[in-house]
Amino acid sequence: MNLLKVKSSRPFFSAVYRSFLFQRSGLVWSLLTAIMLPWSLFYLLLMESRRFFSRPEKYKFKVVSVGNLTAGGTGKTTLVHLMAKTLTDSGRKVVVAGSGFGSSGSILWAEGQEIVDPESFGDEMVMLARKLPRAVFIKGKGKKNLLEIVAAKMYPDVVLLDDGMQCYGIRKDIEVALVVARNPFDNGFLLPAGLLREPCRRLKRVDVIVITNAFEISSEKRRRLLERLLRYGKPVFFMNYRIIDFVDYSGNVYTGKDITGKRVLAFAGIGQPLSFFSLIENFSPGCLFPVVFPDHFRYRFHDVEEISRLGKKLGVDWYLMTEKDAVKVWRLKEDKNFLAGRVSVSLEDQRGNKIGVDRLLASVID
Repeated sequence: MNLLKVKSSRPFFSAVYRSFLFQRSGLVWSLLTAIMLPWSLFYLLLMESRRFFSRPEKYKFKVVSVGNLTAGGTGKTTLVHLMAKTLTDSGRKVVVAGSGFGSSGSILWAEGQEIVDPESFGDEMVMLARKLPRAVFIKGKGKKNLLEIVAAKMYPDVVLLDDGMQCYGIRKDIEVALVVARNPFDNGFLLPAGLLREPCRRLKRVDVIVITNAFEISSEKRRRLLERLLRYGKPVFFMNYRIIDFVDYSGNVYTGKDITGKRVLAFAGIGQPLSFFSLIENFSPGCLFPVVFPDHFRYRFHDVEEISRLGKKLGVDWYLMTEKDAVKVWRLKEDKNFLAGRVSVSLEDQRGNKIGVDRLLASVID
């Protein structure tokens, strides 16, 4: 897939991000990896010390953590949404706790129906809030601090920790680890030499492992990955995505037929942009022009204008983006040709049978 470039408002950051994602090979990257290895050892000692000296605190409410071994996007927010919707639909009071990445550093909380500003709550929380108006959201640094506030001021049935795997000071009732099928363990090294946030043996201490985007790899690679993960002695499931439709800023809905045969410029500022582009290819656009921005990219008016300029030059019919991008882009440009792809997820067991998210939440729902 040939990626196009636009004149970003943060050109150096964007160039480094693209290089890190797609060009980590060759002599230069091998040398950089070797140079970073001592720092990875220091990082390992730091993480193990944190875990050893932590005293996990038990709360009166149930705590469900969704996290990952590697840095970057793995689909955590999508799974958190699925869990939160299931729990709120069953009548439970749910609080979603996260860092609010890309927002101001202060601690904030509000009901979903009140959250609209990505500058205050971050793009992912705004996206979730639009879909979960009955849930309460709290964001800020230090998830244990957030749970202390929840314990003092709120009375939820369940707290969902978005990216809670490295929070050792919290006793979790369920811990789910997500693994990306395309690049499950990166190069096998911890940060900063690689993308691993913890050693792979950490999977022995979770409750459930979920492989995301398995449709992107061959059946043989899927079998080998499954065999490796089963060695950790935990149940393993698969989570796949599909785009169900597209919407513009006014809420008008467009189907896949509106995309088929058209010239499309697709852009994404998410952790796994290639997955999004692959989903669009399923609709057989006439031409697909993909553009990558860094994860949680703070779009400015300049960036949106550059996207529009490139699209006009290429003669595109549609500009397609993720819902996460849309919460920021639509604040800058209300253009009916800028559509957000709405995603549906499905869970499967090892035999390919569809399952409900309640299988993952059994100890909370029972």
